[in-house]
Amino acid sequence: MLPLIASGDVAVGPAGGTAGEAEYIDETLFRDMGVGSLALGADTLTIASGANLLFQTRNMRFRGRAYDVASGTDLRDVTDLALLPPHLRQGGSLQLFGDAVTIEARALVEVDPLGNILIDASQIRVDGTLRAHGGSIAIGGASSATIHLGNGSLLDATGIAQTVKVPGGADGRGFWYDGRIVDGGAVAVRGTHVVMDAGARSRVSGNKGLLSFLQP
Repeated sequence: MLPLIASGDVAVGPAGGTAGEAEYIDETLFRDMGVGSLALGADTLTIASGANLLFQTRNMRFRGRAYDVASGTDLRDVTDLALLPPHLRQGGSLQLFGDAVTIEARALVEVDPLGNILIDASQIRVDGTLRAHGGSIAIGGASSATIHLGNGSLLDATGIAQTVKVPGGADGRGFWYDGRIVDGGAVAVRGTHVVMDAGARSRVSGNKGLLSFLQP
């Protein structure tokens, strides 16, 4: 896990934004980090309205054929960090923590499917969207005193069908479907005092899609 911990107040938002006295971080930073697990912490951490914090996991990809690489070769010498197609990515893990964490209305925090989002703070307020298709969303922990899920908040761990239509087939004609179908995940909210407004939503439903399989 890569920890990014700041003292004082931190806000994450769209490029070019400002946050008064708080340290401001451009949302696009988290799309090109090349790590699978990230912990972002501050005294007070705010994901600002309009932010699209998309944490994507990159993987090592061979520049040539993998079986041409000699045993003992340093992988850094023969690979590049690449963002794979969506259905091939591994879901990353994103942790937000501090004394107070706020996800403002119209803000989105998202990890790749099968990833995890954890928010742990003494005071937590969610008015925006947390999304981890087929993964897990955990709000609160042993240190969480007050959690408020506002009207319009969405905790989305629904399943997703990630399929690609590929030309060809066993007989060289037609097409087939590659990809994966991810089942619904899990949502957990844990705190000493939890408030859920009437419009707060939590979704963990599954999904369906079409895939092609080779017959034995």
